[in-house]
Amino acid sequence: MKRLLSLSVFLMMALLSFAHDFEVVNADGVTIYYNITSSYNLTVAVTYRGTSYSQYSNEYTGAVNIPATVTYNEKTYSVTRIGDFAFYNCSSLTYVTIPSSVTRIGSNAFEGCSGLTSVTIPNSVTSIGSIAFWGCSSLTSVTIPNSVTSIGGYAFYKCSGLTSVTIPSSVTSIGVDAFYGCSGLKKVIVPDIAAWCKISFGIDAANPLCYAKHIYSDENTEITDLVIPNGVTSIGYHAFDGCSGLTSVNIPNSVTSIGSSAFRDCSGLTSVTIPNSVTYIGSWAFDGCSSLTSIEIPNSVTFIGADAFSGTAWYNNQPEGLIYLGKVAYKYKGTMPKNTVIDLEEGTTEIASKAFYNCTGLTSITIPNSVTSIGSQAFYGCSGLASVTIPNSVTSIGSYAFDGCSGLSTVILPDDLVSIGYNTFPKKSTTRLYVNIGSKTLLALWNEGYDYVYDDIETQNRLQPSSSLYLSSSTQTSLTINIDSKYSGYTFTCDGNNIGSGGITKTGLYPGQSQSFSITVKKDDLSHSFSEEFRTKDIAPIVSGIVSASSIKATGSYTKGDAVVTKTVIKCNGKEIEGDNLSVCGLTPNKSYTVDYIITVQGNKTYEDSKTFKTSELTMTTEQPKVVSVGNVIVSAKANVDDAETNVGFEWRRTDWTDEFKSNTGTAYMYEGTMEGYIRNLYAEKLWKFRPYYLADDGTYYYGDWMGLDPTNTSYFEPTVHTYANINIEGNTALVKGYALGGTDKITVQGFKYWKAANLAPSGDLALEARKASPAIPADAQTIEAEGRVMEATLSGLDYECTYSYVAFAKTEEGTFYGDIKTFTTGPNTTGIEVVRDADSETKAVDDKVKGIYTLTGVKLSDDAAGLKMLKRGIYIVNGRKVAVK
Repeated sequence: MKRLLSLSVFLMMALLSFAHDFEVVNADGVTIYYNITSSYNLTVAVTYRGTSYSQYSNEYTGAVNIPATVTYNEKTYSVTRIGDFAFYNCSSLTYVTIPSSVTRIGSNAFEGCSGLTSVTIPNSVTSIGSIAFWGCSSLTSVTIPNSVTSIGGYAFYKCSGLTSVTIPSSVTSIGVDAFYGCSGLKKVIVPDIAAWCKISFGIDAANPLCYAKHIYSDENTEITDLVIPNGVTSIGYHAFDGCSGLTSVNIPNSVTSIGSSAFRDCSGLTSVTIPNSVTYIGSWAFDGCSSLTSIEIPNSVTFIGADAFSGTAWYNNQPEGLIYLGKVAYKYKGTMPKNTVIDLEEGTTEIASKAFYNCTGLTSITIPNSVTSIGSQAFYGCSGLASVTIPNSVTSIGSYAFDGCSGLSTVILPDDLVSIGYNTFPKKSTTRLYVNIGSKTLLALWNEGYDYVYDDIETQNRLQPSSSLYLSSSTQTSLTINIDSKYSGYTFTCDGNNIGSGGITKTGLYPGQSQSFSITVKKDDLSHSFSEEFRTKDIAPIVSGIVSASSIKATGSYTKGDAVVTKTVIKCNGKEIEGDNLSVCGLTPNKSYTVDYIITVQGNKTYEDSKTFKTSELTMTTEQPKVVSVGNVIVSAKANVDDAETNVGFEWRRTDWTDEFKSNTGTAYMYEGTMEGYIRNLYAEKLWKFRPYYLADDGTYYYGDWMGLDPTNTSYFEPTVHTYANINIEGNTALVKGYALGGTDKITVQGFKYWKAANLAPSGDLALEARKASPAIPADAQTIEAEGRVMEATLSGLDYECTYSYVAFAKTEEGTFYGDIKTFTTGPNTTGIEVVRDADSETKAVDDKVKGIYTLTGVKLSDDAAGLKMLKRGIYIVNGRKVAVK
């Protein structure tokens, strides 16, 4: 893991690097690549070729002599650095000479140079970077000069060919695992042991030594009696791991902790004095010290790691049973009999790691109130243990402490357990953990994901994890959440704000937005945090449509709420309008089209619904013609195209024409599925034929069947009159539309009649008897004339919010002919509200003289102040100000 973390850091550094700046051939004919590190000081670093350290493999081979200076572009540069990754993975590199101008060997500089047998580091070098010689397995010797002050982590990692190394007294910093994996390292020379100890252990840091088999104070003198100087506070992990030449160690009173594996496999060590200052002894600290026959552990020691003294002569000579070291229940030795009951001694402060590891015979354990910690795997695999009570003095329990205790059903926990390791207890329904509500322990259990937690053995009341949030209310722009089980004794906050009885609300959201609520449950200095997501109510845009063979009438709708909709857009086939309704004509029959409906709410958040509609297959049925006079004919056809289509009409030609003659064409009009047109002045001596057509916007013509026509076969025909239902209304103005096609007699006057619908006896649209005025049309109906076959007229000056009826008409010598009666309702008056109250009259309910009372839509309701008393519950505008009637 350490290796992976280190590599990731250096890989990021490499990705940020640039290509080499130039290359120079040295005196031996070897090309060396350089990066300019200072144009001002004229310094360079040896680097790799190309833009990446892995772009060219094995670029440097054999022996490489690096010069002290190089000349490029008539400038002489000093070589001061071996750059990061400079010789990375050059496995064919055998020897490197570094000039005395170099002050630094960079990180990963020689990593993977497995063929490198020797390297000379000059006295000018002050630092050796991390991973500098990682994996140089053929490197048998290296001389670290007195100028070096720091050696980076993993610098000589897995240099298995190294047999000895001298660490000069100038070194003040050695990184983690600097010589780890140097399996052939037999000798480490540390001329100044006092200085070395402070480096290796440090007053502030704990760095490993080098895993050497023997330590020498000079070339020939092995250190057997180690005296650690005063001032050293901790002995780092692996500090003297494998130093078999050590026979005794004197640890000063300044040391408070001995790290894991610090003296592991020091097989020559016969005695060690642990002072009263030491409180911590790590796992395997003296493991494998086979000659260590006696150990005195002071009462100051409160923690002893797993197997700290396993493999020592002292441990091997201990009788079977529980072994105590000072105040620590260290380890049970031997095979535990079935149904063993153990009462720990009063005054015991710790149950060490693996103290009862796999003691399947243990059925009962009494832990005194003096114990403050239980080590990792302390009761691992104790399958016979059914219940355990942990006293209130215990504040920490290590990982896997009770894991594998398959028979454990009841655990009574203390109140102030703030540290629970990974998988401390079995996470299954048969193991129940009991804890007091309001204790820190409950938070610690939740932090580790324990579900089977209870507050009382009698009631078996299960304490659900505090992540039981529920949504108490929501709108399109806000969410209010609360907690089902807000146990007493804790503070509950959301993003730093206390959660009261009414929960906590987040506003300013969007419809359908997922919002996370981060909850923190706290007791003193211990907390448990979790988060859950909830969604605001959706605005749910939906687009629907009605199709014909040539059109799509699309309507968009959405769920109205408190979100402010600033814009709606609907679009299809390149046509786009603001609003909720869109009619698109001229489409290709039997073809699919996509309609998009887009809603924009305040904050420019958009929502969209898209649906695909397919137009109908086109049908056109030609009908019998109506010859109103010789050569003048009304033609018609049934067609399932939209009334708004303008690219419809008829084609006609004489029956005796060949294809060399071009047909005549004329436009027609649609009304509720009927296409009608007028052909004039046909040559009466010949027979004709005609057929309907529809022209789509893509340029494709669609035709009905031909039908024969005798232009002399006259009959009397009345005019055709239709009233269109689709109109445009703006306030008290309406744009109406109708259709008038003349018959045998000429139309003299055409247009619309309209009146208030209150005068209409029957309600709804009425079909009128032809040729005469219907009694359904009141005598005081107003008339407005209009021109053209398709007529349009604007009805203005109407009353606001009032229903009107209207009908198209055409007048001939034979009488007046009408279409169907249609109705519409005018809109509200949004411009007639007069603001008459000043800001300084805010406190008055109503001015002495009321100028107007209106609905929010602008309809005036009353002209006097007393009218307020007659209003129903709601919001009104009185004298320009909103008034609430409760």
